[in-house]
Amino acid sequence: MARHKSESTEQQAAESFILAAMAKRLSLNFDEIADLGLDVKSEGIDPHQRVLVEAYARVGPLKATLEI
Repeated sequence: MARHKSESTEQQAAESFILAAMAKRLSLNFDEIADLGLDVKSEGIDPHQRVLVEAYARVGPLKATLEI
């Protein structure tokens, strides 16, 4: 079965790696079920150190969305 074009397995793996590296380097403890009462879904929340992380990973070059 062919992969769907929007499948993001590689990006999800990269984001997990980014979060693990940040947690180790900055001594963070991300809580997977933390709720800050915001309408935001983020990849990592450390409520005790008040850190919210939005990780972004991309495979391949970015495409311009605005031409000037």
